[in-house]
Amino acid sequence: MSGVKILFYKADGKLLDKLIRWWTNSKYSHCEILFENGLMYSADGWDSKGVRYTSQFNPENWEVVPITLDDYKVKYLKMWCDDRVGKGYDWTGVLRFVVPILPQLDEKWFCSELCGAALKYVGILSAEVDVHGLSPQDLYMHLLRIKAKSPLI
Repeated sequence: MSGVKILFYKADGKLLDKLIRWWTNSKYSHCEILFENGLMYSADGWDSKGVRYTSQFNPENWEVVPITLDDYKVKYLKMWCDDRVGKGYDWTGVLRFVVPILPQLDEKWFCSELCGAALKYVGILSAEVDVHGLSPQDLYMHLLRIKAKSPLI
């Protein structure tokens, strides 16, 4: 068995981090998937302009939730992630937290939407979870509930 870690950004960060925390009533403003090879995967609207891998992990800035997956699921999760690298950042999706009538853009992603969809793909999140309205705090709470029910995950 191997797995991934889901990272939740808790450092002070930029003004947008503070606004996200305030609006979502959360201590987290961003999330990423950390693979065992050290690559971090997520969507970023500032630095990379979309879905990307990076390797800039500073453990002091992140809350870590380990997820146990068999090698088969890690492989398929990585393939799912690879297929989305280069897709745009979903600023409209972020604004939907404030203006819910804005449209869903299927080819663009924000961080928790992307991480949630990836975890849904490998069966960690249930089909009922609406990833398009998922904040980093929402994802964190889903994962804590899942781990409480099934400590093997």
